[in-house]
Amino acid sequence: MVIAVIAVRLTFCLQVMLAVPDGLMHTARPWLYGLAVVLALAESSLLAIFSWRRQRITSTAALADLVITCLLITAELGYSSPQDRVGTWVAWGFGAGCVATLTVGTGLRRRRDASTAAVALAGVYLVASMPTPQPTTAVVNSVALVGFALGSHMVTGFLRELARTADAARAAAAASAQEAERERQRRLLHDQATVLALLSHRYDNPILEDNLRFQAAAASRRIRAFLGDTRTATPETVLSQARPLLVDIIAAATGDFSDLVITVNTDLILHQRVHSEQADLLLAAIRTLLHNVRCHAKTTTVTIHGDRITGDRWELSVTDDGIGFDPATSAPGYGLSTQAGEALTAAGFAVSVDSTPGDGTRVTISSPEGLDEHQ
Repeated sequence: MVIAVIAVRLTFCLQVMLAVPDGLMHTARPWLYGLAVVLALAESSLLAIFSWRRQRITSTAALADLVITCLLITAELGYSSPQDRVGTWVAWGFGAGCVATLTVGTGLRRRRDASTAAVALAGVYLVASMPTPQPTTAVVNSVALVGFALGSHMVTGFLRELARTADAARAAAAASAQEAERERQRRLLHDQATVLALLSHRYDNPILEDNLRFQAAAASRRIRAFLGDTRTATPETVLSQARPLLVDIIAAATGDFSDLVITVNTDLILHQRVHSEQADLLLAAIRTLLHNVRCHAKTTTVTIHGDRITGDRWELSVTDDGIGFDPATSAPGYGLSTQAGEALTAAGFAVSVDSTPGDGTRVTISSPEGLDEHQ
C-alpha cells in the first residue's frame, strides 16, 4: 500500500509540473499559483519519504495530507477563474483530492474516521468549485472523492486482514514444525538417555558394563549423525586429491569397519591437509590399527581423536579399551611395527605406542615437523 500511495503521488506531481506552463498563462495571481505548486510538490515528497521510511501510512501523515490538500483546493479561489476550476488542470484541486483519498483511506484505520475525512474533503472541493459553469461535474467529482476514499479504505482493510491471516498461518506452521522436531528429538534421545542413566551406576557384571559402553558408543554415533556431524569418503576419492583433508582420510579408513564402535573426534583438525604421498601411508596405518583392534584387542570400542598442536602441526590418536599388552616383553606384530610404525616414521611422522595389559592400547601419530600447509 505504501508503494501504491507513493506511485500515485509521484504521478500527480508529474501532472502538476506538466500543467504549470498553461496554469501560469491563465491564472490571475501567478505568485499564488506558484506557491500552491511548490507546496503540493514539497508536501508530496515529504509524505513519500516519511511513509517509505516508516513502511506504512500513519494516521498523522494522512490527517496532515488532508489538511494541506484542503488548503490547496481552497487556494483555487484566489488564483483561478470559476470556469477553470472544474475539468481543467489550471486548477488541479480535484487531482490533489484524488491522491489524498488514497492516503486517507490507507492511513486511517477506523471506517468512521476515513468516512468523516472523505466527506470533509469532498465538501471543501464542492465549496471551492462553486460557482462554476459545470455544477453537475463538481457534484459528481465530490461524490467520487468519497467513493475513492472508502474504496481504498476497504481494500487496505482486506489486505491487512489477509496479512494477519497469513502471519497466523505462518506462526502455526512454525509451531507445528517445532513440535515435529521436538518429537523427533524425543524419539532419538529417549533410549540414549536410558543408556546414560544406566552408565551412571556401578555394576559388578563386566558383561553388562561392556554392553552399556557399546550401546553408548552406538548412541553417540546416532546423535552425531542427527546433528549432521558425520563424514563419508572413499579411499579412491581421497587418494586422487593433491592435498586431501585429514578428516577425509580418517573417514575413508573407518568406512570398512562397521562392526567396530568407532568414536571419531576431529573438530580440532577439520581444516588440516596432508600431502598425497603421505595420505596413502596414513590411510594404511589407520586401517592396520583398526584391524589390530578387530583381531587382537578383544574389544569393539575404538576412539579416534585429532588435536591441533600449533600452526599446521597436528596429532592423531587411536585408542581402544581392549586387553592391551606390555611393550617391554611383547614385540608388536608386523602391522603395528611396520605399517603403522616404520612406514610412517620414514615419512617424517612421529609414532608412539602406549599400552598396558588389561588397560587397552593407544597409538599416537604426530605430523612431520616443518610441514607447510599451503605448499
